[in-house]
Amino acid sequence: MDNGLPNRIAVTYSLTTSDYDLYAAAVERRRRSWTAFSISVAALFCAIPVALLFRTLAAQRSHDIEMIDMVGRSSLFSFGLAILSISISASIRSRLLRRKHYKQLDSELDSRTVVLDKGGITVTGRLSQSTWQWGAVTGVTNKRDLFLLWVSQWSAIPIPGRCLSDDGARKAADAFVRAQVSEARAKSRGPVAPSA
Repeated sequence: MDNGLPNRIAVTYSLTTSDYDLYAAAVERRRRSWTAFSISVAALFCAIPVALLFRTLAAQRSHDIEMIDMVGRSSLFSFGLAILSISISASIRSRLLRRKHYKQLDSELDSRTVVLDKGGITVTGRLSQSTWQWGAVTGVTNKRDLFLLWVSQWSAIPIPGRCLSDDGARKAADAFVRAQVSEARAKSRGPVAPSA
C-alpha cells in the first residue's frame, strides 16, 4: 500500500448485456458534441429555404394565394418531418445494431481479467491479451454500475461495478488510477528546465 492506495487491483468478470448497454450509453454521451448538435439544427433550419423555394415555384404557376401558402406550409412541415424521422430511425437502428453486436460479444467472450498495477493495465481474455501504459488513459468515469478507463476518445476498458465490492473499493480504484495517470503524465513532460 502507498498512501492508503492499493499497489495492484485484479478483477475477473464476464460482461453482461446490461453492462454493454451501460458502456454504449457512456460512449454515446462522450460522442455528443456541440458540432453535431449544430449540424442537426442547421439541417432542420434548411427546411425554411426549401419551403420558400416551393412557395416561389407555386407562385409562378398559380395566383391563388391560399394554394401558395398551403404549398409553402406543406413543404416546410414535410421537410422538417423527414429530417426528424430520419434522425429517429437512424438512432433506433444504431441502438438495435449495437444491442445485437453486444449480445453476440456476450456469447463469444467467456470472461476477462483486468489487472491494474504500477506498470499499466492488462486485459486478458480467453482469446486475447491487451496491455496499456498509464499514459494511454485519457480519462476515468467512476459510476456505481460501471467503472470506465478511457483509452481513446470513444473507447474504454469497462469494469462492472459489481467487481468493486463497495463505494470504498470504487473510490480506492479511482484514486489509484488517477494517481498512476498523473504520474505517467508528469514523467512524459520530463523535468522542467530551470529558468535563467
